[in-house]
Amino acid sequence: MINKMELLRKRWVLLDLPVLEETDGVNSVITHVSNVSLGIIQVAKTILFAGGEVTILDFRHLTTTDDFVEAMGKIPQSEVIGLSNNYYDTFGALGVAIKTIRATSDSVIVVGGSHVGELDIKEEELGVDIIVRKEFEVFFQQPESRKGPHPLELWPNFKERIPVLEVTRGCFFSCEFCHHPSFEQRKLKDIETDLAFIANYVERRELVFATYLFGGARQLEEKVFELLYDQNFNFMAQGRPDLLAAHGWEYLQNAQNAGLCNLSLGLESVNPRTLLDFNKTKKPEKWINDTLTVLEMAKELGIKTKLNIILFNTDSREDLKYLDEFLCDYEHLFSGVTASPLMSFPGTPMHGKKEKCDSLSYGASRYFSERSIYPVRNEHGITFDEALEFCNVLMKRYDYYANLWDGINAKE
Repeated sequence: MINKMELLRKRWVLLDLPVLEETDGVNSVITHVSNVSLGIIQVAKTILFAGGEVTILDFRHLTTTDDFVEAMGKIPQSEVIGLSNNYYDTFGALGVAIKTIRATSDSVIVVGGSHVGELDIKEEELGVDIIVRKEFEVFFQQPESRKGPHPLELWPNFKERIPVLEVTRGCFFSCEFCHHPSFEQRKLKDIETDLAFIANYVERRELVFATYLFGGARQLEEKVFELLYDQNFNFMAQGRPDLLAAHGWEYLQNAQNAGLCNLSLGLESVNPRTLLDFNKTKKPEKWINDTLTVLEMAKELGIKTKLNIILFNTDSREDLKYLDEFLCDYEHLFSGVTASPLMSFPGTPMHGKKEKCDSLSYGASRYFSERSIYPVRNEHGITFDEALEFCNVLMKRYDYYANLWDGINAKE
């Protein structure tokens, strides 16, 4: 049994995991180079408060998956290694990191973040010692009050980074490929404290919300808008099309007045069958129409939008053709697309449905964890390689990240 308080007093290395990606057969690393995670800063602060030591790793120089594996094998000797998994697309890096650490050291592995921390998965299944549920300082039962500056000097060039902030964790909904068992709102006073800290210590005037800002907690969201009105920030957030369409024009305009300039929408698919099959929505036609409604409102308000697309194992080549035509028809409304093949992660409902899933060999796509699986396709469905190739085509055509903040000026 690990004593949490004793663990906090040890030497820690903290790492905000990158995204590992494969394009045209080349494995590359997307490192979130501009971001600085307030979650990791709070972890560092909690450890230092308890009497421990902290090193935060900077992997901005990495370019390939092999570089990442090599760097993981050379991290400083420490008694504890903390890995942050705030984005679903860093799950592959999490698998690589855990495997590499286990092969090269006997460090205690602690994993946290809004993605893995809310999945219904046990430590032994993931191959780690501790999965942090909820926020780090709460999980480790540390006092809420903190005095002194944030330990941002541990993070190289922190003043030039873009802060990443959480408002909520989890989700009201139950998509089979991404189900979170709970939904939790942060305290408004904690969000206010974080925003005041960002305004005082970070030079860049951009802000990223790590999880759904527009995810169902409307009263909290509107209070966050009020906090942001006078902070002179531009921010990026993600949301559900049905909720944003229901909230309407005035709500989205309030968000824009607060600084919303980049909006990510989880469209996922334009195939009604797959939207139903994987429990994305009970009303697929309305879901698609709601997405178009939000895109039109955002376009009129000058908000950049990105569509998230998932290619499902039941999609056929005809379905891909229809998706391609849909995106071409409405490309005047959005700024970019991110796309990926459906992966079923441990801790999700789909992962346990053997009739829907089959193993994906690590060699087929090195940037995904061995524990990730690609669902079995039907006789008309696309293969993983076909899905990956089509995703690469879409993201080259609708490159969202190339000019993410261009043409956006801070509010007067």
